[in-house]
Amino acid sequence: VASTAAMDALMYAGLVAVGNLPYAVGSARTQAIRGGAVFVGGVSTLVMNASSISDCSAIVTNGTVEGGGLHLGEISDATLTATTIERCVATADEGLAVGGGMFVQMASLRMQAGTTLRHNEATDKLSSAMWLGGAQTSVDYILPGPPGTWLPASHCRVFRQPCPESP
Repeated sequence: VASTAAMDALMYAGLVAVGNLPYAVGSARTQAIRGGAVFVGGVSTLVMNASSISDCSAIVTNGTVEGGGLHLGEISDATLTATTIERCVATADEGLAVGGGMFVQMASLRMQAGTTLRHNEATDKLSSAMWLGGAQTSVDYILPGPPGTWLPASHCRVFRQPCPESP
């Protein structure tokens, strides 16, 4: 796929299943970019299996970038299985650039079977791997995961029994 516009047309059709495909996208300079490689929105479902989104650049001079590699929004749903998002960049010379690897807002995301986010960057420096927002956003990572860490965190808790009812 050579551009986000090509994937946009597919996403609005409803369900898109992608398997064993690499995505590599060059730079784009507009006033707003939603996903450097893939945009999913408008009550759509994306399924990616054994795929890679890599070396994407979503760059604006004065505007907004939401997701250097993947943008999930507007009540969308995605499942990433054995998928890698790496070396994607969200950059705004002046403006806002969040979610170097992916941007998730008002969406549901499931990652499983070794899905990884690595070496992604955003100019805000706080959301290089992933930006999460919106009350209806949910992200699940189904274990087992890959060795090492996939998302930086200040702490991690693993419960082998039901979670306590009060913090």
